[in-house]
Amino acid sequence: MKKFVGRLKNGNSVLIFSEEDGNLAVIEDGFCFPVISLEKEFQLDYTLDTNEWFYVNLDGEEKAQMIAHYLMALDSSADTNNVVNGQYSELIALYLINRDLDGKLGIIFNRIFDKYYIVSKTFLKFSLNEACVSKEEDVVEFNNRVDAYWDDVTSKLYFKNYSFIKPLFKGIEKFYRCATTEEVNAFVDSEFFQIEDSFKRDKLGERALKHIAEIIDQQAIDLNDVAIRVLYNEYANGYSESGFLISNNGKFILTKTTDLTNVINLLQEKYYTSQITREKRVAYSTSKI
Repeated sequence: MKKFVGRLKNGNSVLIFSEEDGNLAVIEDGFCFPVISLEKEFQLDYTLDTNEWFYVNLDGEEKAQMIAHYLMALDSSADTNNVVNGQYSELIALYLINRDLDGKLGIIFNRIFDKYYIVSKTFLKFSLNEACVSKEEDVVEFNNRVDAYWDDVTSKLYFKNYSFIKPLFKGIEKFYRCATTEEVNAFVDSEFFQIEDSFKRDKLGERALKHIAEIIDQQAIDLNDVAIRVLYNEYANGYSESGFLISNNGKFILTKTTDLTNVINLLQEKYYTSQITREKRVAYSTSKI
C-alpha cells in the first residue's frame, strides 16, 4: 500500500495521490527510497561523504512524538482529507509512505520551502519545433529530493541536513541540545575563565551553545580544578598559533566570542599534530575510532 501525502503548516495531512492514481507512478519515477550503505549517527561537526547519511535512533516515546502522525495516513482516511485548492501554499512537506508485501513500512520526506510556491509564472514551451506560452498558477515545484527517510523496521530516521528536517519532526531538537542561558553562565563564570567586559555571552551562536552542552553533558572535565587547568594551559601553549589569551594565574581570557571558540576546540581536544608531516591542525569532528 502506498500514498503520497502533504503535510500542512497547521500539522494536518492531506492526501495528494493514492495507489490507484496513475500520477503516483510519475512521482515514484524520481522520488525513490534510498539504499543506505553508509550511515553515521548524527554529530554536529561531521561532514558527510556523498553517499553517507546521518541517522538518529528513536525509542517508542520519540517515535510517537515525531513519526506516529505520519503513519496514520496509510491506513486511516479519517485524519487525511483530499487536498483542495488554496492549500498549496500551506504545504511544509510532501511524503511518500509505503508498506510492502512483507509488511516493511517506510516513509521518505521532501521539505517544501517558500521558494517552491509559485503564485503565477509564465514559461516558453518548445515542442515539435514550435513555441508556445505556458502559464502556471498556484503550483508547488517538486524536485524529488529525499530530505529524510524513516525506516520503521530499524526505528532509524535518516537525513542529510538537520536544519532542513528540523521543522518536520517535533522533538528532534533533543538530538541537537543547546546549552541554556543558565548553563552558559555557569560555564563561562567557572574558575577556568577570566571574562572581559568586551565579551558578549548573549552573542554566542547555536554551534557554540551545542558544544557547551556537549562538554557539560560529558561530565568528564571539572573546569574549577586547578590541576586540570594546568594541563589545558600546557596543551594550549603547544598550539599558541590559535591565539589563546591566558592570564598570569592560568585562566583563559575571553574578550570576544572567537576566544571561546578556540577554548572549546581545546576542551574537546581538537588540536593535534599530524604524524608524518608534523603539521599543527584543528579537527572538525571528534568521532571516536
